[in-house]
Amino acid sequence: MLSLVLPVRNWPTERIEACIDSFAALDAPFLTEILVIDFGSDEPIVLRDDIAPLASVVRLEAEVWSCGEAINAGVLLAVNHVIAKADSDMLISASSKGELERLVTEAAAGRLGVGIAQATDLHQSYSVGDALALVLEGRRPNGRLRAKWGQGGLVVFSRSTWQEIGGVDSRFTGWGNEDNDFAERVRRSGRTLHWADPQALQIFHVWHAPSTGMNGILKLRQTNQKIAHTDKSVLRSMLFPHSNFAELAAPEVLKGSTPLVTLGIATTERPNHLRMIREAIDSFRGQIDEDFEILVIDNGSSPEAVEELRRSLDKIAWAGGLLRLESTEIASIPGARNLITQGARGRYICVVDDDDIALPNRLGDHLRNFERNGQLHGSHGGWIDFDESTGVIERNSGKQRTAATLLRGTGKITAHPASFYRRDVLQALPYDEAFSLGSDLDLALRMAVMGFEIGHTGSFVTLRRYHSSNVTITGTARQASNGQTARTRVVNTYGWNKNEGLAQKAKESDNEVYCRNQLSIDTLAELIPGYVGQWQIYVPISAFTGDGATAAATPGPAGASAKAVPDAAGGAGEDQPSSGRFKVNGGLLESVFAVSAGDLCTRRAGLNQPIYFRSAPVRGLKRARKLKGEMETLLHLPCHLTSVRQGELDREVPFNWKDLAVKAGERVLRSEEFNDLSTLMACLNMVNGRSAMGQTLRIVSDYNERGQVYCLVSPPIKGYDEIRQFKFGLEQQTGLLFHQIASNGELSELTLGSKGH
Repeated sequence: MLSLVLPVRNWPTERIEACIDSFAALDAPFLTEILVIDFGSDEPIVLRDDIAPLASVVRLEAEVWSCGEAINAGVLLAVNHVIAKADSDMLISASSKGELERLVTEAAAGRLGVGIAQATDLHQSYSVGDALALVLEGRRPNGRLRAKWGQGGLVVFSRSTWQEIGGVDSRFTGWGNEDNDFAERVRRSGRTLHWADPQALQIFHVWHAPSTGMNGILKLRQTNQKIAHTDKSVLRSMLFPHSNFAELAAPEVLKGSTPLVTLGIATTERPNHLRMIREAIDSFRGQIDEDFEILVIDNGSSPEAVEELRRSLDKIAWAGGLLRLESTEIASIPGARNLITQGARGRYICVVDDDDIALPNRLGDHLRNFERNGQLHGSHGGWIDFDESTGVIERNSGKQRTAATLLRGTGKITAHPASFYRRDVLQALPYDEAFSLGSDLDLALRMAVMGFEIGHTGSFVTLRRYHSSNVTITGTARQASNGQTARTRVVNTYGWNKNEGLAQKAKESDNEVYCRNQLSIDTLAELIPGYVGQWQIYVPISAFTGDGATAAATPGPAGASAKAVPDAAGGAGEDQPSSGRFKVNGGLLESVFAVSAGDLCTRRAGLNQPIYFRSAPVRGLKRARKLKGEMETLLHLPCHLTSVRQGELDREVPFNWKDLAVKAGERVLRSEEFNDLSTLMACLNMVNGRSAMGQTLRIVSDYNERGQVYCLVSPPIKGYDEIRQFKFGLEQQTGLLFHQIASNGELSELTLGSKGH
């Protein structure tokens, strides 16, 4: 029932053995284990052969003494739920068994946060042997009872209490303050501190020279005092920075008796949810050494669907011991979320939607947030939306979560599946089940108004999936209505005279947070399922030229598609000059066409945009990545992967004809429009690239009622005669019709009577 932990470093063996002998003399059946944690002593601690059989020594290598880290190691190694930590220069009276047993029983029942014993400091005239002899005889040596300001020699607590506040803080090194800090955090967590009856539980501190005289101890103690005075947080990250415990302990030992994090997933029967929830769970594999549990609550599904879900989840072999599935007949998302809070065993609850995919950094970044600021109530990060059907990707960095930004900001502030909370926070502030949809926004608003601090990780943490049965899509109207109700309810808690201040505060802080992990499409492609979207591969046209020419449309790029190479190259053939422009490797272009058909395009509307070979649409990200790899192997340079729809969105921007900067008395000659860039470039190759005319012609990529179009334009030309001559020459060489346009891009012919002629 009780494990005694004795943390030591470079301590006389005589004192350690005397401490163990006094506890063994209690003859207490509830004390089943004594662990001596030798934290890097210069000479390893070796106990005498006849020491109590309950005692064992665990040796850790460490350069720096951290009593807190030694205690944490002992608690993790202990076999019992209730722990007593004692200093190894303490002796316990044989008459203390009853009071000690009472403390152990109270801690085991959860009625006691930490039990503390007052020590009696013995006079320095007592040797260790003399003091032990008196204690074993049942006599009380003379000494002075310590005041209650010191935590000192003996404390009793449960493993769950220790776990839920993050153990003893290992930042404390040397001697002092780690015990006071631990007891204060237990008290601030809402648990009871109890001082044992000093007559019923007697412990004695055997005198030794003060440790403050040792080299560097005073400086360490001052550092410890600074930590204790400035960090008033309850929860701490359990780290082992000073010893090799993390290397020696098995993963299940490091996880302790309860997980650090609960992954909370609310789900219900809908199309493809079995596939999506498995992908959601798999995305957490390996994060934070899997020190988490996965709690899935099915709400409202039929019993047959729940059993089908159970069989499906059983196939996730790596998560077998971590995963729990429970169900409720009530179809309620906030209800399921509240059940997760009630059933969670982790110190933190990570909100997970059953159709989203966590980024590999998610749990680590959330926990680092709490490490940087121990007073946080929760954490949130940026999210990346991806459309399962089209593959369109949208990055949302998120903003600071405050009452002002949530009430008066411009949106895109936070996403519920990118959130992470302390369990006690969600216990104190549950989801409002009156909101069938939008309970997440209501929760965020109530947290902000009540002063809860939710920090941003400064990173993207999750991929949010859009699909046909997505609640965001199917319940848009209800979400908007509920969102307005939640906002109105919160706004009404403010006086009318506060609205202007809220608006001003929102304006000041309504900026996106910079996310340090700006993931490229290639990186995201490794995380998004292989069946997602329709994709196209883009290859710079310079990949098919022998002279390393740029991909820009000026001066006159050559070649288009394999079928158009003879035309585009003026019939020159492979590796031959093309009207004085680029050398086109027609054979290489044919090889790429063997991988995928395609055409030529620009990725943006504009003037002289870079030109790319664009593959035909490819269904599924996995196949698209395979074809991309084959093209990169052929061309020996990177290719670009973009969803078909994203490519359309990028091009669905009209060209601003004012960029041509046409002045009064000038006109620009514009050719007829082409949907096929290859055909236009074949016409362009009819113009001698070395001539003044060929050097000045430019390609405009535009978007209008016909869709994506291309045309040739001249530079601005001044003078009626000059325009006519240039137009005649262009039409003769290209076989195209050209029209005069003004600064707005509209047809406007300069005549002899025009102003400025």
